[in-house]
Amino acid sequence: MSIKFLLRTGALALAGFSTVYGMSYEMILAQSVQAGNVQLVPGSYTVTQKNGNAIFTNWNTDRMYSVPVTVEHLDRKNDILKVKINDQNGARRIQQIDLAGKAIQLDFGD
Repeated sequence: MSIKFLLRTGALALAGFSTVYGMSYEMILAQSVQAGNVQLVPGSYTVTQKNGNAIFTNWNTDRMYSVPVTVEHLDRKNDILKVKINDQNGARRIQQIDLAGKAIQLDFGD
C-alpha cells in the first residue's frame, strides 16, 4: 500500500465526514463550466464556502479554485444541493448554488 493511496483514502474519508456535517459538498460536472472567472473542466469536485468565496477542489488533480460569491441567507434550509447553470451562446456558467441542509445560496453574479 502506497502512502499516496493512504493519503487519498484519508482525504476522501474526511471529505465524506465533512459532507455529513454540511461543510463541503460533492458535485460532478459532466461538461466544462465557467464559475466566475474560473473555467472548471468536467470531473468530480468538492465545493465549500468560506469568507465570501466558493472553493472548488478537483478530486483528480487536487487543484483548488477560489471564486468570489455573494452569500444569501434564505428563510428555510435547502433540501438538496442544487447548481443552477445558464447556457448562453454555448457558454455554460454557474449562476447559483443552493447548499443542501443550509439556508444559504451562493450567487456568482453573472
